[in-house]
Amino acid sequence: MNLRGVFFCCQAAAGAMRRRGGHIVNVGDTAAAAARPNYIPYYLSKAGIESLTRGLAVALRSRRIVVNCVAPGAVLRPAGFSAARWRRVTRGHAGSVADVVAAVLFFATCPPTSRARS
Repeated sequence: MNLRGVFFCCQAAAGAMRRRGGHIVNVGDTAAAAARPNYIPYYLSKAGIESLTRGLAVALRSRRIVVNCVAPGAVLRPAGFSAARWRRVTRGHAGSVADVVAAVLFFATCPPTSRARS
């Protein structure tokens, strides 16, 4: 579901930006590189978002559409996680919603001079 929704949103956004260019910012997760057996579908979808973003960045560059992916780590403490457990999971460096918003805004408003890697 994660990957499918992102794919269709990117497709619609690229169509709307056909004439003037623009920015697409996808949201992934640092967990894309993780290997936890109970979360394989989630990790697979997040890895797919990263790969989709790379492919679209190259494919849409000629249309002046810049495609980036923000991949935050732990941000919101899940229900049932004690403060101590959360500190262990995040190693004391949990991100914040404001951090994610700032990254998305940066990529959504940066000059379209980025060079995608193939």
